[in-house]
Amino acid sequence: MPRLPLPGKRMLLIWLLAAVSAAVCTICILLSIPRERAEAPEILQNDIRPETLCRIAATPLEAIPQAIESDTPYLRLREYAPGCYELLYWGNPIRKHYTYSVRKVSNNRSVLLDSQGKRQRWCELPVTVPRRADKKLPLQPAVKLHLQQDDRHEHYAVKVSVHDGTTRHILCTEVYLIKGFPGTSHH
Repeated sequence: MPRLPLPGKRMLLIWLLAAVSAAVCTICILLSIPRERAEAPEILQNDIRPETLCRIAATPLEAIPQAIESDTPYLRLREYAPGCYELLYWGNPIRKHYTYSVRKVSNNRSVLLDSQGKRQRWCELPVTVPRRADKKLPLQPAVKLHLQQDDRHEHYAVKVSVHDGTTRHILCTEVYLIKGFPGTSHH
């Protein structure tokens, strides 16, 4: 490799120092430019512990399958109108009868109401669609939920469970984040 004469080395060193200085100045200038701050998201009023994993209810426009491939029963909530929910259950009718419960996660109290507005622990769940020949679990009739509203919080977590109606053994359960309208109840 040919050696550069001394003035050439000096010139290369000057160019290298100039490039590094320009890069440092550019970075400093870019870091000093004030950035627009993103608006903080609105804080949701809720009573949910941070470690609680919640599902979100299906929307009215979301496609709901008539059957699913699963070895275990499955449930899902769907919000059919703002603040109004229904329970969807996929399972075979192999027990005498079925019930469901909806309990608030924060205090384990039922939020189900009967037609007179009194709190209920369980409600009957119709499981009338027969077993399918293809071994898929059929969607059973949807049940509109009559839920107590939360007066202090806009959102709250509920544990929704389907039970054997005789033994109350839980067949499947999910935790959902639902939105209520304070001071009212809905179906």
